[in-house]
Amino acid sequence: MAAKQIYAIGNSHLDPIWLWPRASGRSSMLNTVRSVVKLMEKFPDFKFSCSSADLYRWCEERDPGLFRRVVELVREGRWEPVGGWEVQSDAVITRLPILLKQAEIGQEYFRTRFGAAASIAYNVDTFGHTAMLPAILRQHDFTAYVYGRGQEHLPSVFRWIAADGSEVVAHHARDGYGTPQAMSREQFFDRIRDHHEHGDEFQTFFYGIGDHGGGVYARHLEWLNEARQEFPIRFATLAEFFADLKERKVELPEFRGEIAPAARGIYSACRPVKEAAARTVRHLLKAERLGAPAETLARPWREAAFAHFHDIMPGSSIRKALAEDVTSLLGAADFAATEYMDEELAASESAADLNFITEGGFQVWSPHPFPVVAPVAMDAFSDPNAVGEPFSSLIDRDGNCYPLQLLPGTTSYGPCLSPWGRLTAVLSLGASQEQFYAFSRRKAEPLENLGFAKQRELLARLRFPVLPDRNGVWGFTMTPYGVASEYAECTGIHEFADGPVCSILAATYRYRESSVHLELTAYRGIAEVGVRLAVNWHERFTCLKLGIQLAAQPDFLLTGNAGGITERYRWSCDYALRNVNGAWMRTPADSPEYAFTDFCQLHSGSEAVTVYAPDLYSCNLSDGMLGVTLLRPSRYADFVSFPSFEREGWMDLGFSYFSLWIDSDPAVVPEMLPRRASVRLLTPEVREITGHAPSEFANPHARPPLPELSGELVAESFSQEGTTVWNPSGEPAHCRYANEEIVLKPHEIRMISSGNIGKPQGN
Repeated sequence: MAAKQIYAIGNSHLDPIWLWPRASGRSSMLNTVRSVVKLMEKFPDFKFSCSSADLYRWCEERDPGLFRRVVELVREGRWEPVGGWEVQSDAVITRLPILLKQAEIGQEYFRTRFGAAASIAYNVDTFGHTAMLPAILRQHDFTAYVYGRGQEHLPSVFRWIAADGSEVVAHHARDGYGTPQAMSREQFFDRIRDHHEHGDEFQTFFYGIGDHGGGVYARHLEWLNEARQEFPIRFATLAEFFADLKERKVELPEFRGEIAPAARGIYSACRPVKEAAARTVRHLLKAERLGAPAETLARPWREAAFAHFHDIMPGSSIRKALAEDVTSLLGAADFAATEYMDEELAASESAADLNFITEGGFQVWSPHPFPVVAPVAMDAFSDPNAVGEPFSSLIDRDGNCYPLQLLPGTTSYGPCLSPWGRLTAVLSLGASQEQFYAFSRRKAEPLENLGFAKQRELLARLRFPVLPDRNGVWGFTMTPYGVASEYAECTGIHEFADGPVCSILAATYRYRESSVHLELTAYRGIAEVGVRLAVNWHERFTCLKLGIQLAAQPDFLLTGNAGGITERYRWSCDYALRNVNGAWMRTPADSPEYAFTDFCQLHSGSEAVTVYAPDLYSCNLSDGMLGVTLLRPSRYADFVSFPSFEREGWMDLGFSYFSLWIDSDPAVVPEMLPRRASVRLLTPEVREITGHAPSEFANPHARPPLPELSGELVAESFSQEGTTVWNPSGEPAHCRYANEEIVLKPHEIRMISSGNIGKPQGN
């Protein structure tokens, strides 16, 4: 079909970090803006679309005069701010709270600087797009989404619909987001001709310099002016393109599901960045729940959002950028969050009457707006006054007694060689409850030791498959690994720390020059088994997985993703398309790598296994085994099509540490998974305290109002400004907030504040 109209979209994709450090990216930001402003003086028809609050903010701070000129061009309709996020974020393994923060930060900046929020989300270089993204975007009033990587079979423009019915108009930039520097005039016209002859009736033509910015080549603008004599081309903004589609009532096809990933390797590359990003976000969420003022966390949240840029969170940048820039910015954000928590919990503790504590104790605060049962632990003196008997219980201010178990500490010795260890308890905590406990030697109600049967049953199903992997960081050409032929060999099993609170079963494994130390911890009153791994890995060009074998043919595999649950495979169904869950197909001998966030679950007959992981993101199914990817060492920025430099070093070699949970309860249905993951992964805060009278000078902040959640509702965040609630169920659910009753429809994500209580977001 010949195109009736081609919309020439000027843009200049700019990675603030990738093959260069942040300082270089910032310089390119200013150079790009200056270049485009200068070209606009020469070419009066030229229009330019540009995303990312981070770029505009840097321009405003470093060159205010230049920024004022950009604002003038926005008012003239020639410069189009799009995106409305802090940066073009990863949208595959990034969690719901940070995707919402991207828009919260970006849209507020756009409103205050340009007079309006962006309506077009813009993410042209990320490596996939999670299925609930339309619902996430609608929370901040986006109506359209422009992307560059995904299934080739999808139409250029379509209605992208999430599981809750929210939708945006999605547009795939057909030939990428730019025109290469080396493109000749003939190639340029050939691309235009191809668009005209084979594209939709109304389509876009993206031109400009990509990746490191720079603006637009003047010769490309001259060629476009020439081409306008032959083809129906107009210089346009994306807003004009979408407005024309709406005005002409172009009928758009529907699509429900994930826009498939383009690079499966990025789910598991560069563990240190993924680990630091996950830890930082969880600490920031806790600080908000402790009442941190918005201004206190504004900069830390911006840095955390920046760290989820699509070449940072995936680990696809050079070593200097990741090991220096990203480590520093995440460290600063994490420090700000933990510093606030320390100060706030100390103020709260100082204001409390703790005279009932005589030899020290615990201050415990739960970040959850519903009751939880959770383990708490801290390295501390076990007999500080040399009585000759270690502490064996915790006592609350009402005299209730809870068993306390002494485990080996982080070190084999304590200060001044005093008795020292990890004091561990399992406590029932109320909604966002802060509780104080005294260490005691009083005997709690006698309880039998837990033993090791639970861990031994799980250990019999665990494997550590080792697979060959030369896919580089991105894994653009990654195919299923196939069934593993090599496994790390178990060299020893050791039982220790059997007590009334917990028991630990340890095992060691060897593979060539590498080792894995595994600890499985069972806790009283907790269904899941805690898993700790210390991996010392030296095998290049390999992938190490944690494998969990079920006895029967798997029935289906579920993964958690931002604001959604995706069913990856189902044995009993032929190929079909089903709502948010995408394609169903028969389970093969081995599957490709699948992205997951927080949890994945495999069902097989009457068996099931669920993994809750705070900072692992990749899994597969192979010969009936669920494989969670731990490590796949690669050179930094290793693109298999090009030679890599050994001097830049390898990521993910040496020691790595993992903490996760495994549940074998088949009664855990899909809608229960997000809340259970939240309970296990967002852990209580624990501080060691001493007894004292209340201080009249202590001044803790007011805590934010709690959302009251029915069923399996999850509070993804809550702060003084409001709360975000997700209903993972296929049934309506009720939430009470600020004395108002709110009904969430099936699968809905809702941001709730005092100004929009009871008002569902439009679809």
